[in-house]
Amino acid sequence: MMSPVRIVVVVLTALLALELLLNGVSAAVGLRVWRQRMHEIPRLDLGRGAELLVALYSVLGLVLMVVGLRSTQALLAGAVLALAGAGAVLARQLGYGDRGRALGSYLLFTGSAALLLVLAVLR
Repeated sequence: MMSPVRIVVVVLTALLALELLLNGVSAAVGLRVWRQRMHEIPRLDLGRGAELLVALYSVLGLVLMVVGLRSTQALLAGAVLALAGAGAVLARQLGYGDRGRALGSYLLFTGSAALLLVLAVLR
């Protein structure tokens, strides 16, 4: 049976991995809805090269998080990447004065990545 901490790690990893997967694939293929989301939430107008870098960053974070289910070092690295990415978006939102519901998703991702990082350090 898995410990409660292990269950939390798996749930947080799954949540963040899903976000990273969707973000990475959407950025890689340049989906219009993803571009619109990047323009509306963090207010970024990215060129094709930057979109591919976002895709690479997301896929790297995803791989590290999945490998991190077995390796503490990979989990630490994946959590740091997820925290940096989500935290950067959240910081931009706060900088533009967003409040309330507009902050919901990136508060969730930033908080999840921060908790996962703490759990990985304690592991």
